[in-house]
Amino acid sequence: MMSKLNNLSILKETTLPDTFIESGSYLGDSIEWALQNGFDNIYSVDIDKKFIVHCYSRFCTESDSGKYKDKRINLYHNSSVDFFVRNEVIDVMKNQDCLYFLDAHIHSHKGRDTYTEEGQEFPILKELNIIKKHATKTSIIIVDDIDGFEQYGIDGNEIDNILHEINPEYIKYEQGGMWLYIPS
Repeated sequence: MMSKLNNLSILKETTLPDTFIESGSYLGDSIEWALQNGFDNIYSVDIDKKFIVHCYSRFCTESDSGKYKDKRINLYHNSSVDFFVRNEVIDVMKNQDCLYFLDAHIHSHKGRDTYTEEGQEFPILKELNIIKKHATKTSIIIVDDIDGFEQYGIDGNEIDNILHEINPEYIKYEQGGMWLYIPS
Protein backbone atom coordinates (compact mmCIF):
# COMPACT_ATOMS: atom_id res chain seq x y z
CA MET A 1 0.00 0.00 0.00
CA MET A 2 1.23 3.48 -0.81
CA SER A 3 1.22 6.30 1.73
CA LYS A 4 -1.24 9.15 1.23
CA LEU A 5 1.75 11.44 1.70
CA ASN A 6 3.00 10.49 -1.79
CA ASN A 7 0.07 12.40 -3.28
CA LEU A 8 0.85 15.73 -1.61
CA SER A 9 2.45 17.81 -4.33
CA ILE A 10 3.30 20.65 -1.96
CA LEU A 11 5.68 18.35 -0.03
CA LYS A 12 7.66 17.76 -3.22
CA GLU A 13 8.32 21.52 -3.35
CA THR A 14 9.20 21.84 0.34
CA THR A 15 12.46 21.28 2.17
CA LEU A 16 11.65 18.58 4.69
CA PRO A 17 13.04 18.53 8.23
CA ASP A 18 15.13 15.64 9.57
CA THR A 19 12.53 14.27 12.00
CA PHE A 20 9.16 12.65 11.26
CA ILE A 21 6.60 12.27 14.07
CA GLU A 22 3.38 10.39 13.38
CA SER A 23 0.30 9.63 15.42
CA GLY A 24 -1.52 6.64 14.00
CA SER A 25 1.02 4.11 12.68
CA TYR A 26 -1.61 1.80 11.21
CA LEU A 27 0.18 -0.51 8.71
CA GLY A 28 3.35 1.58 8.46
CA ASP A 29 2.93 3.12 5.01
CA SER A 30 3.81 6.58 6.32
CA ILE A 31 6.86 5.15 8.08
CA GLU A 32 7.90 3.69 4.72
CA TRP A 33 7.34 7.12 3.12
CA ALA A 34 9.52 8.74 5.79
CA LEU A 35 12.29 6.21 5.15
CA GLN A 36 12.12 6.78 1.39
CA ASN A 37 12.27 10.54 1.90
CA GLY A 38 15.44 10.42 3.99
CA PHE A 39 14.25 11.33 7.48
CA ASP A 40 16.99 10.79 10.09
CA ASN A 41 14.58 10.09 12.96
CA ILE A 42 11.14 8.55 12.76
CA TYR A 43 8.72 8.38 15.70
CA SER A 44 5.38 6.64 15.32
CA VAL A 45 2.67 5.78 17.84
CA ASP A 46 -0.50 3.72 17.68
CA ILE A 47 -2.94 2.86 20.44
CA ASP A 48 -3.79 -0.46 18.79
CA LYS A 49 -1.16 -3.04 19.67
CA LYS A 50 -1.76 -5.12 16.53
CA PHE A 51 -0.65 -2.19 14.36
CA ILE A 52 2.52 -1.67 16.39
CA VAL A 53 3.28 -5.42 16.20
CA HIS A 54 2.76 -5.26 12.43
CA CYS A 55 5.07 -2.23 12.06
CA TYR A 56 7.64 -3.78 14.35
CA SER A 57 7.78 -6.92 12.20
CA ARG A 58 7.81 -4.83 9.01
CA PHE A 59 10.59 -2.44 10.00
CA CYS A 60 12.40 -3.36 13.17
CA THR A 61 13.66 -6.93 13.24
CA GLU A 62 15.50 -9.30 11.01
CA SER A 63 13.55 -12.54 11.18
CA ASP A 64 16.49 -14.73 12.24
CA SER A 65 18.86 -12.41 14.08
CA GLY A 66 16.45 -10.21 16.04
CA LYS A 67 18.56 -7.17 15.09
CA TYR A 68 17.04 -3.83 14.22
CA LYS A 69 16.84 -3.21 10.49
CA ASP A 70 16.81 0.55 10.86
CA LYS A 71 17.73 2.42 14.03
CA ARG A 72 15.99 5.58 12.76
CA ILE A 73 12.59 4.08 13.62
CA ASN A 74 11.08 4.46 17.09
CA LEU A 75 7.71 2.76 17.64
CA TYR A 76 5.41 3.35 20.60
CA HIS A 77 2.30 1.48 21.73
CA ASN A 78 0.38 4.22 23.47
CA SER A 79 -2.34 6.80 22.99
CA SER A 80 -1.12 9.73 20.94
CA VAL A 81 -1.87 12.11 23.81
CA ASP A 82 0.27 10.07 26.23
CA PHE A 83 2.97 9.75 23.56
CA PHE A 84 3.26 13.52 23.04
CA VAL A 85 3.86 14.13 26.77
CA ARG A 86 6.72 11.61 27.04
CA ASN A 87 9.94 13.38 28.04
CA GLU A 88 11.95 11.95 25.14
CA VAL A 89 9.31 13.10 22.64
CA ILE A 90 9.09 16.57 24.21
CA ASP A 91 12.88 16.81 23.96
CA VAL A 92 12.74 15.98 20.25
CA MET A 93 9.93 18.48 19.62
CA LYS A 94 11.77 21.29 21.43
CA ASN A 95 15.13 20.71 19.78
CA GLN A 96 14.38 19.60 16.23
CA ASP A 97 12.30 20.79 13.33
CA CYS A 98 9.78 18.04 12.67
CA LEU A 99 7.20 16.98 10.16
CA TYR A 100 4.16 16.00 12.23
CA PHE A 101 1.69 13.69 10.53
CA LEU A 102 -1.38 13.65 12.77
CA ASP A 103 -3.53 10.69 11.79
CA ALA A 104 -4.75 9.25 15.11
CA HIS A 105 -8.36 8.12 15.21
CA ILE A 106 -10.41 5.03 15.79
CA HIS A 107 -10.46 2.43 13.06
CA SER A 108 -13.59 0.65 11.92
CA HIS A 109 -13.46 -2.86 10.63
CA LYS A 110 -16.66 -4.38 9.26
CA GLY A 111 -18.69 -1.74 11.08
CA ARG A 112 -17.06 -2.43 14.46
CA ASP A 113 -14.63 -0.04 16.13
CA THR A 114 -11.26 -1.65 16.80
CA TYR A 115 -10.62 0.90 19.52
CA THR A 116 -12.81 3.50 21.10
CA GLU A 117 -12.54 5.61 24.19
CA GLU A 118 -14.80 8.56 24.85
CA GLY A 119 -13.16 11.70 23.50
CA GLN A 120 -10.41 9.76 21.72
CA GLU A 121 -12.18 9.18 18.39
CA PHE A 122 -10.15 12.08 16.97
CA PRO A 123 -7.62 13.33 19.55
CA ILE A 124 -6.39 16.08 17.23
CA LEU A 125 -7.16 19.02 19.53
CA LYS A 126 -5.48 17.34 22.51
CA GLU A 127 -2.45 16.49 20.35
CA LEU A 128 -2.14 20.04 19.00
CA ASN A 129 -2.48 21.63 22.42
CA ILE A 130 0.51 19.59 23.58
CA ILE A 131 2.52 20.11 20.38
CA LYS A 132 2.03 23.90 20.46
CA LYS A 133 3.93 24.07 23.77
CA HIS A 134 7.03 22.44 22.30
CA ALA A 135 7.17 22.56 18.48
CA THR A 136 9.63 24.76 16.64
CA LYS A 137 8.16 27.50 14.45
CA THR A 138 9.69 25.92 11.36
CA SER A 139 8.09 22.50 11.79
CA ILE A 140 5.59 21.24 9.22
CA ILE A 141 2.25 19.95 10.50
CA ILE A 142 -0.13 17.76 8.52
CA VAL A 143 -3.62 17.04 9.84
CA ASP A 144 -5.24 14.02 8.19
CA ASP A 145 -8.85 12.86 7.90
CA ILE A 146 -10.37 16.33 7.96
CA ASP A 147 -13.53 14.94 6.33
CA GLY A 148 -14.41 13.17 9.61
CA PHE A 149 -14.10 16.19 11.88
CA GLU A 150 -17.66 17.50 11.55
CA GLN A 151 -19.07 14.15 12.68
CA TYR A 152 -17.10 14.45 15.94
CA GLY A 153 -17.69 18.18 16.46
CA ILE A 154 -14.13 19.25 15.65
CA ASP A 155 -13.89 22.88 14.57
CA GLY A 156 -11.37 23.60 11.83
CA ASN A 157 -11.08 27.20 13.00
CA GLU A 158 -9.93 25.97 16.40
CA ILE A 159 -7.22 23.90 14.70
CA ASP A 160 -6.13 26.95 12.68
CA ASN A 161 -5.98 29.07 15.85
CA ILE A 162 -3.84 26.53 17.71
CA LEU A 163 -1.45 26.20 14.78
CA HIS A 164 -1.11 29.96 14.43
CA GLU A 165 -0.05 30.05 18.09
CA ILE A 166 2.91 27.91 17.03
CA ASN A 167 3.65 30.04 13.99
CA PRO A 168 1.46 32.97 12.89
CA GLU A 169 3.16 32.75 9.48
CA TYR A 170 1.98 29.22 8.66
CA ILE A 171 0.52 28.87 5.19
CA LYS A 172 -2.37 26.40 5.09
CA TYR A 173 -2.91 24.09 2.13
CA GLU A 174 -5.65 21.52 1.61
CA GLN A 175 -4.79 18.43 -0.40
CA GLY A 176 -6.02 14.85 -0.36
CA GLY A 177 -8.32 15.20 2.65
CA MET A 178 -5.55 16.79 4.71
CA TRP A 179 -4.55 20.22 5.90
CA LEU A 180 -0.86 21.06 5.59
CA TYR A 181 0.64 23.88 7.62
CA ILE A 182 3.97 24.95 6.15
CA PRO A 183 6.11 27.85 7.38
CA SER A 184 6.26 30.77 4.97
